[in-house]
Amino acid sequence: MFTNELIKKYQFFLNYTNSSIGELENLSNSSRRTILSDILKINEALSHLLLPTIRIENDLIRVPAISSKELLGHVDISRSYTFQHERLDMIVLYLVLYPDYISNYHLQDLLRMSKNSVVADLKDIREFLKNQSISLQYTRSEGYYLEGTGSQLRQLLERTIEKLMRLESGRFILDYVLKECRIATKDAAIFSHIRTLSEKYQLTFIFENVKIVSLVMAILNEIEIEGDYQVKQEDYRNIKATALLKLVEELEEEYPKLTKERDYILSRLAGCLQGNLDLNPDPTVVQIMDEIIKQVKANTGLEFPMGIHFRKNLFAHLYPSYYRLLFNISLHNPLTHQIKREYRSLYELIRRSLKPLEEMTGKPLSSDEIAYFTIHFGGYLQAKVKRREAKDLRAMIVCPNGVSTSLILQSELEKIFPRMEFQAISRSHFKTVDNMERDDVQVIFSTTHLESQDKVFLVKPLMTSIEKILLKRRVYEYLHLEKEDVVSIDELMGIVAKYTTIKNEEGLKNELIHYLFAQNNQQLLGGDSLTDLLKEELIQQVDSMSTWQDAVGLAAQPLLAHGYIEESYIQAMIASINETGPYIVLAPKVAVPHASPDAGVHQLGISLLQVKEPVDFSEDDDDDKKVQLIFVLAAVDSTAHLRALQELALILDDEEAIDSLIAASDPREILAIIEKIIEEGGE
Repeated sequence: MFTNELIKKYQFFLNYTNSSIGELENLSNSSRRTILSDILKINEALSHLLLPTIRIENDLIRVPAISSKELLGHVDISRSYTFQHERLDMIVLYLVLYPDYISNYHLQDLLRMSKNSVVADLKDIREFLKNQSISLQYTRSEGYYLEGTGSQLRQLLERTIEKLMRLESGRFILDYVLKECRIATKDAAIFSHIRTLSEKYQLTFIFENVKIVSLVMAILNEIEIEGDYQVKQEDYRNIKATALLKLVEELEEEYPKLTKERDYILSRLAGCLQGNLDLNPDPTVVQIMDEIIKQVKANTGLEFPMGIHFRKNLFAHLYPSYYRLLFNISLHNPLTHQIKREYRSLYELIRRSLKPLEEMTGKPLSSDEIAYFTIHFGGYLQAKVKRREAKDLRAMIVCPNGVSTSLILQSELEKIFPRMEFQAISRSHFKTVDNMERDDVQVIFSTTHLESQDKVFLVKPLMTSIEKILLKRRVYEYLHLEKEDVVSIDELMGIVAKYTTIKNEEGLKNELIHYLFAQNNQQLLGGDSLTDLLKEELIQQVDSMSTWQDAVGLAAQPLLAHGYIEESYIQAMIASINETGPYIVLAPKVAVPHASPDAGVHQLGISLLQVKEPVDFSEDDDDDKKVQLIFVLAAVDSTAHLRALQELALILDDEEAIDSLIAASDPREILAIIEKIIEEGGE
């Protein structure tokens, strides 16, 4: 019997066909025994369907060229498939959509489960729905039904569909539930219509998100949810001034039942529409963007390219994020855990920098949204450290998940394939890659399946070290290139074992993988800590300063005296504050002035000036801009100082810590306070 988990594992093996069992162990973090057991289970299910099975030859797996989608086309859901964790979402969807009386028997029949199992699932659903302000009710006359507002039930519908569609078997399961509810959807037609209209009105949507919206629209075209979708009409003011309203109005001509859902559809399409700074410079989003740029610059100590291309890319990402937050549209980011691990310092600094977005909407950003912003800015950091090599190969990147994911993917691929010149698709994400574009490049890297798989390599935006090794090997084999720098970990392990005794095979293998591929990302993991950089001789204490210019100059003197910076760097910091204002005051009483590394920095360092009497960094006597702690940052590149600033952020968030540092009597006490804050903040 197939399950979603088994289908997922089958697709994993298919993605890495011709790989060794050892490589699969590293990729999946599983034992050889587990992998062989999974293959046996898959082969039993394949044999039952009279399909080719997975073979193992010379320790390499050979998987039949059948995608998981094609495989599910052979599966009879009533005979060859078992539902597991997805049962709760199936019940929720059934409760929202089924038009008639629902009894326990109906749910038993839907899931092919016992009465007691269904009762246990319903208990879990009741608890889950409490957090959504929706209640699951039952009466003998009406059966099971949901009670909630129209807005809550629509949100539950879309989130349940989105969650199911993440599964490898998601569409297969969804179609089954819809059939059981006697609903025939036209989501493919609606999707196609949106695609056509998007080209007419020059709108660029995020491909994966529109799929979900099209599905929900197709369902709402067939059923009626009681209660209206209620939001503040002023939230739609800027949307209704754009071509998006015209697109929705044309959709309504084809699907008149959706007219009553206009506000809901507008909000959802706005949440997956890439912003266009030329055609639709939404004034609210532009205002937020300008504040975020200032905050990122202040919190990270980085100088990002301030040209129009940078602003256009950030606006494209920020626009849908603003409307998702405004209209409570959830976003799932499968990379969040990996981003928080690999970019941990940058993630925390970007989180602080996104406060203007939270303040404008009055709502907190999810970690998934913050993670996408992190890789957006992280992509620019990686771009700053590119290696200069001859480009004799051309490759295309197809990434329908938005600008941020494309940026980080291109940065990853440029490190793996320094000989390649990459072209990211800039037109509508709906379009497939045509033959003319294919002829122009040797390989295509895509994060999604394309209709034609010719010269296409499926990739993740963020890859593990072993995934990078296998991708490089597959591409080199496809292009018939010399493999002088493509390393086989298994072959390397064999050479080591030939001449020595390996005490910890797994540990050595992981260390080799880390050495060969992970070192490029180490800087982004953080760099030196604040206590490594802020030494006693770099800390000064004075009673007062006459101007903020004099205070910045004095705060930087220890760095100048010890050769970290030149005098030009001090002048650059003062000029930056004069030009853009006191954005470097990151919290009441604390400023972190800095300038571009090319303004005269020789060595990474941080100095501190403690002033007993507040120094006013503003021209209008603003108490929030009166400063008593001035940390001067001298950064040498884009990443080495990020850990130190992440730790400094712990101080900025703690008013008591700031007051303690201001009251400290000597540099040694200051350092002791900082060490304690960092130690407690890291727990």
